[in-house]
Amino acid sequence: MVGPGSLYHYANFTTEDFAAFQAAESKGKHFGAHIKDQAAKYPFTKVDESALAA
Repeated sequence: MVGPGSLYHYANFTTEDFAAFQAAESKGKHFGAHIKDQAAKYPFTKVDESALAA
């Protein structure tokens, strides 16, 4: 089984933002249009996945 790609943590994500994401017909399209290119609004960091496995 292939797992997801890299894991990122997005800051400043509100309950309303999450609700809109969850309600989107296409999560990928919503992410691309409203989250991914909004680094000033939603700063992100890549999670060290090796730390999660420990």
